[in-house]
Amino acid sequence: MSETYFPIIGGKCSNPECQKKHRALIRNVKKYGKKAEKMLERFFLQENAYELFIPTFHGEKVRYVERALSHRVLFELLNDFAEVVECPNQNLAMFKTIKKVVWQKKISYIYYHVLIDFKEVATGDKSLLFARVVTAYNVSSSSHLYNDFYEERHCWCRPKVLEE
Repeated sequence: MSETYFPIIGGKCSNPECQKKHRALIRNVKKYGKKAEKMLERFFLQENAYELFIPTFHGEKVRYVERALSHRVLFELLNDFAEVVECPNQNLAMFKTIKKVVWQKKISYIYYHVLIDFKEVATGDKSLLFARVVTAYNVSSSSHLYNDFYEERHCWCRPKVLEE
């Protein structure tokens, strides 16, 4: 019989495995976060940045369609505001971005997490920095896994375990 864990929205999970993963997440953001921010900044300074912003098959065919999110809008959101929330390694980073939605005179915000794989390619006298969109998702649909502002993930428990 497995233990069941119930993280509170914005709270921390009591599962020891989740606590271990959270510590690793914090350690990796401290280790690679500044580099990821600089890479994204450098990426957007390139003259042809949009042409170098490439979605994976999963990112484009699955996530964009599911999330009703266009490639151009995602590019613009990241260019306007992006904050590093995860860095599994030095070339892979998860960024948080926010989309403002106005509907019937009401303003709401949609928080997206976007996983980008950076790759630098030398082309003669200069190098190009490509940003491959691995996935993008509306993080508010999993709010119980994150802190209040979706900046830190605290829980990796599977929804099935949480529902038992």
